Order: sequence, then structure tokens, then C-alpha cells
Amino acid sequence: MIGKAVVREESVPLAVRNSALQTFWGFCVMFDTLDADEVRRREAGRSDPTPIEVLSGLAPSTEYVVENSYFIMADIEKFSLGNDH
Repeated sequence: MIGKAVVREESVPLAVRNSALQTFWGFCVMFDTLDADEVRRREAGRSDPTPIEVLSGLAPSTEYVVENSYFIMADIEKFSLGNDH
């Protein structure tokens, strides 16, 4: 039999889905839906399998990219290498 036990539950002020976070030049970043081409640094905290706490860099009302943000990352990295790639 497989079971699941909750060891401890904690509330965090602000958490996002793990899929929204990317690593860019060694920093944790997310993309806002209004300025998706602008990299915004975030400070991540504790995580669970799905949500991850955001300690700084994100206002609670900010809409952010959750899925396929790696496409945005690829475009930004391609642009930073030059337009001939």
C-alpha cells in the first residue's frame, strides 16, 4: 500500500507554479505577461512539488507566464547572441 503523510504545513505570502521559473545566467527569473520579453529576477524560497515560494521581485497581483516560458528564454538568448543565428 502506498500512502502519503503530511509532515508539516506552512503558509507562504506568495507562491507560484514551478513551471513559471527559469534559470537565466545563473539567476531565478520569471516573465510577466505584459512584458514577456523582459527578464525579471526573482528570489525563490521553499518549494513543494508544484508551488514555489517567491521571496522578492513579484507583486501579488502580477500576471506571469506559467507554461512554455522556455520559448521566451530561447528567443532572448538567441537575440543576445546576435541576429545572425
